[in-house]
Amino acid sequence: MSVVCLISWNLIDHTLAEDDFEDSSTLTLEHTFDQGADAEFVRRGSITIRSFSNGIAQYYSDGMLPTEDLQKLKQVALDDGFYRIRVASRSSSGKTAYVSAFIKACLLYESSLTDFITVHVDLSGLLLGISMSTDVPYCQGADIDDGDLTTFDTHVHVTQTQSGPQPETQLYIQKMEAERAEKAKGAQADNRSFFGKYWMYIVPLVIFMMFASNADQGTGGR
Repeated sequence: MSVVCLISWNLIDHTLAEDDFEDSSTLTLEHTFDQGADAEFVRRGSITIRSFSNGIAQYYSDGMLPTEDLQKLKQVALDDGFYRIRVASRSSSGKTAYVSAFIKACLLYESSLTDFITVHVDLSGLLLGISMSTDVPYCQGADIDDGDLTTFDTHVHVTQTQSGPQPETQLYIQKMEAERAEKAKGAQADNRSFFGKYWMYIVPLVIFMMFASNADQGTGGR
């Protein structure tokens, strides 16, 4: 499966209609065949998220692909251009923003308008981004019959971010305190003089040297 994705946020000045946000699990999907930064997006359909945790969602089309759009798709595919989609959402600051994705137009054309859209959300259901792919791995220059390019066959999946493992802070602190206490205890135990630490080695050595000295003196007196 070919996957080409771009996730971006573009703040816009106008606000969406209130009914776009009456159900937080319903998203409006827009698309464009235009190229460049000033491309005009139009509504393509909607995505209804049934379950965030299970990744269940469904796409609802606004109807058949107009003949004018079909001709645009064929021309953009011939020019090796891109097909783009976007979904509107609101950022944490309350401003309206878009998340968008794109693929080569020839992939959409040669897949007969069959595409796969993944919606990425956080644990609270906030929209993070979207990605898009087709079941055509690469463009081959195939000629598709117009009768197979009437409606989008879109499959939607939801991916929800998961929390990573949390550090066991309390256990770590207790371990550090125990190690610190052991070091302090060891330092106190060794707070003795050199003789106090090693007398069991020094005394036998002194006695041995005394005996050795007396033995030498006795030998020298003979």
